[in-house]
Amino acid sequence: METRCKICGEVFTNNKGGQFTNHILKEHGLTLEEYVIEHEFNGVPPKCACGLCDERPVFRRGSFTDYALNHRKFDVRQELWIKKYGNPVCKNPSCSNQVSFHRGSPQTYCSQKCNEGSFGREDVQQKVQQTIQRKYGVKNISHLDETKRKISIAATGRKKVPFTKEHKARLGDSSRKNWENKEYREKTSTAIKNSINDDPKEIARRSQWMRDRMQEEDFIQKIHDGFTNRFSKLHLKVRECLQMDALGFIGEQRVGRYFVDEVNEEYKVIVEINGDYVHANPRIYSPEDIIRLRGNSYTAEEKWESDEKKRCNLKKMGYNVITVWESDDLDKKLEEIRKTLDIRY
Repeated sequence: METRCKICGEVFTNNKGGQFTNHILKEHGLTLEEYVIEHEFNGVPPKCACGLCDERPVFRRGSFTDYALNHRKFDVRQELWIKKYGNPVCKNPSCSNQVSFHRGSPQTYCSQKCNEGSFGREDVQQKVQQTIQRKYGVKNISHLDETKRKISIAATGRKKVPFTKEHKARLGDSSRKNWENKEYREKTSTAIKNSINDDPKEIARRSQWMRDRMQEEDFIQKIHDGFTNRFSKLHLKVRECLQMDALGFIGEQRVGRYFVDEVNEEYKVIVEINGDYVHANPRIYSPEDIIRLRGNSYTAEEKWESDEKKRCNLKKMGYNVITVWESDDLDKKLEEIRKTLDIRY
């Protein structure tokens, strides 16, 4: 989508490679977030939609989301509510018990008994039983033979009728259509990830599975072998431009516990090729920006910490690590690599 700079009027066909972001940073001294606040919000930063804080929403891919970092989570909103208003109490004037929270908001009453209009009140239940007795001849609807049969089916399970090919085709078409919707895709991916992260048993099971697999001989190597000779388009492009083969580099090699993009063992030099989006180029992204991939997501700061830990460990093993970003000037990077090899030589 065409983007026009509101400061100088220069037009950009898109911002996929960070052209517009780099322009306003170099030419006008503004980050993309500062630019959006100044020209789309009249200089007043937006506030989190939770209504419980004054924090700024997460800025992601050129726009603000509705909530600050993690403020969509119900447990976080519960903590914010208590911090702002204190522990909530029952709305029944004759009761002072604390109430629980539901989806990040406090309940109105501590129990059904405190709710004057509650279906669970004893006098209401008596009226219900009298009506059922008068209509069906029993005090509880579950005592009817037909209801017992349905309860039995629900408890024991019923053999499912296999899907027909037509039914499967309709389900497939519906799923593909829904998945084309960006909002639905992001919402579903986040829900799946949160359902796993919020389940301690599932986290423990996955951790134990990984520990068991790590004990197997050459487990990491087996995983990596499945990706051998499957360089990304970016990797292939950079390899050719930087003349990796001519400089003695070998791609996708294991160094210690890591797999690195390019390594020259003779001179102990490693070249890591980072995509601007996947590795959250600091020239483009802010620490709280969320990077979303298929089946995974993380903040820019988390990715920086992970990459920095890898670089530090490789340096401890005696390697000189050079990082090449997708938007870097490859001619300058080639000079840097040649200079590094000449110095070590």
